[in-house]
Amino acid sequence: MCRRGVTRKEKKTETSILLGKYRVIRQLGKNAAHEVFLAEDQTLFIKRVIKCYARDDPGREESLREAAALAACRHPSIPQMYELAEENDRIFLVEEYMEGTSLQTWMSVQTEISIAYVFDIGRQLCDILCYFYEKTGSIYPDLKPEHIVIRNGRVGLVDFGSVYTPPQTEKTTASRDSRITKGWEATGAFAAPEVRCGKMPDRRSEVYGVGAILYFMINRRFYEGQVDVIGDTMFPTEILRSALADRAEDRFEDVAVLKKKIEEKETKTNIGQGVEIPGPSAHSTGQRNLSRLIAVIGSEPHIGVTHFAMMLTCFALEEGYPACYYSKATKNALAILAEVDMVRSGPGGEIRWENFRGNLVYRPEEAEADTWRVVDCGTLRKEAESILEEADRVFVIVGAKHWEQKSTQQAVLRFANDKRAQILANFSDASDARRLSRGYRVDIARIPYVQDPRRPDATAKRFLTALWKMKER
Repeated sequence: MCRRGVTRKEKKTETSILLGKYRVIRQLGKNAAHEVFLAEDQTLFIKRVIKCYARDDPGREESLREAAALAACRHPSIPQMYELAEENDRIFLVEEYMEGTSLQTWMSVQTEISIAYVFDIGRQLCDILCYFYEKTGSIYPDLKPEHIVIRNGRVGLVDFGSVYTPPQTEKTTASRDSRITKGWEATGAFAAPEVRCGKMPDRRSEVYGVGAILYFMINRRFYEGQVDVIGDTMFPTEILRSALADRAEDRFEDVAVLKKKIEEKETKTNIGQGVEIPGPSAHSTGQRNLSRLIAVIGSEPHIGVTHFAMMLTCFALEEGYPACYYSKATKNALAILAEVDMVRSGPGGEIRWENFRGNLVYRPEEAEADTWRVVDCGTLRKEAESILEEADRVFVIVGAKHWEQKSTQQAVLRFANDKRAQILANFSDASDARRLSRGYRVDIARIPYVQDPRRPDATAKRFLTALWKMKER
């Protein structure tokens, strides 16, 4: 969701407490049936998603249906259900907060997606839907990019309010039919034709949903009834034609069969075999992604090192990388910011916001093996040398003002011939960055200004995307 200016009413909401222990951080969504909040458990300091329904609202049945479905599942790609409670004539459904970015948002910042990753997304979705049906006997008819979360290079599925359990007999009540059909109207281009016509879905409706997602990833547009030109010619069009058939009887029997067909085709064409997928952007053709240890260092104090390092960490997490910010600076700005926002550190000094993960201290021996470490080194000093020697990538923040010339010159001379390093000008305009580039004959990019590093805007995201996918010089 887009971040708007916080109104007085929203400020009041953000400080409210639900069920006596959940501090509301912000509202994630709202419709006629319910409100959805991101909240923090004040006992465990873990974020949760809380859905709130009025007790007498017909939509409350949606909460009971979702709670029953989630309670039956224990899968890393399906939110865990923690609590179903009533308070002040309202029903609250408390479930796991799946950190990551929606497929729709992720697609908007990708310049290229490999066929191997499209195959992988298809397999993962099929696995999730097969598991869900096996455990609950229910169908997930509301598959769309907004409900698919990319997290640590893997796929998650959210919003189970519209799940449908086929009746044991053919007899169903008219009121139930009406309620279920109404919930499907918003699925649009990703819903199977029979669902859009108000008919009961079955497992072949899920096949259509997965096919529509794959078509969307390949062509970057909705499926409109004809599979003719595929963006990547290596993708088997016959699989998409079968999955997206108008008549349910012409599709694969269920998503298990669809997964088998994808894997068979993948084996025959050798697409994606032996490809390790550490994160979504790793599939951009011909590009080398930033490696696992990223050092950010400044030419002098207060040049914006912490600001940029935190912004880079948030962006990496949104991209699906398991990134974490670590402080090696003499002044721990993260601790100060956490104190201002009243966020307590967890075990080992870890601090989490809704889209940020950081640690107050950097202990290389304790860092998770698969974590992409963004280390805030502060300024050029002896204590930072060991990090700089080990780093796979180095971002050097310099100033462009006349009183910063001496420290900028020292930093540029130090890193000008370091192939791992990218020099960035902060607190400057584009002309300042160009002047520095001409003067030192090195590539110096200007960092866009962002007020809150935990919420980079569209301009900053485009800038970070270019850095994240930059070829090694």
